[in-house]
Amino acid sequence: IVNKYFGPVFNAAVSLGNSVAGHCTTLSSSVSGAFYPLIVNKTGEGAFDEVRVLGLRASRLSSVMILLFAIPLSLEIREVLKLWLVQPPAFVAEICVAILVKLSIEATSDGYWMSILSRGKSIVKYSMTVCWAGFVLMGSVWLAFALGFGMLSICVGFLLHAVWLVGWRIYWGGRLCGVGMRMWFGKVFSPLLIICLLTCSLGFSVRFIMEASFLRVIMTTLICEVFFMPAVYFLVLDSDERRYLNGRISAVMAKRGIDR
Repeated sequence: IVNKYFGPVFNAAVSLGNSVAGHCTTLSSSVSGAFYPLIVNKTGEGAFDEVRVLGLRASRLSSVMILLFAIPLSLEIREVLKLWLVQPPAFVAEICVAILVKLSIEATSDGYWMSILSRGKSIVKYSMTVCWAGFVLMGSVWLAFALGFGMLSICVGFLLHAVWLVGWRIYWGGRLCGVGMRMWFGKVFSPLLIICLLTCSLGFSVRFIMEASFLRVIMTTLICEVFFMPAVYFLVLDSDERRYLNGRISAVMAKRGIDR
């Protein structure tokens, strides 16, 4: 569609956006790789309550791993691209942000697809519904192009793709695994949304006191992460996760104390 309306040169913007997003999903993919075997094992044991807990936990942690990089990067994407490419292609910043938002939204339901696939039931129906996300992407992009939205049509398509995919994951998660919309909204989406809005507001405030520069990129990143990590600890992690994290920190500190 990009070739048809704008020519091959504009594919560079989409390719660069996917490249940037790929680096941000590395840790999130590691979370999925760690949780999926455990979810499958618990499903085999019939411990479905634990599967629900693990699914929600995987969704939260996958999202946190993406947002850790995506928030400051989205706020300073134009300056980062200038430092990296000197003269970045047109629309690449907008497409990068759209892809990062898309991946962040989709990550909030990562635990759902793991739980669904681990059940081994209705996988064909689930796959048929989520595969339509690709058609939604293509159709919405084509329609937006036809209506004159230009290259921003790509952004529209990515966001609709994410909404479609998450919506069906939650539907099948509620139907097959007993983890419905209310649980997802209360334990995953709401706390993450609050933290994102607050972190973005703090990071954006740097623009009022500093001009665009490499130093501003550093300051924005520092301010975002200094607020984001404690906020995740108190608002996103549940009591068991905080207890586990405290134990790991105490163990590391004790070991370093012995080494000294």
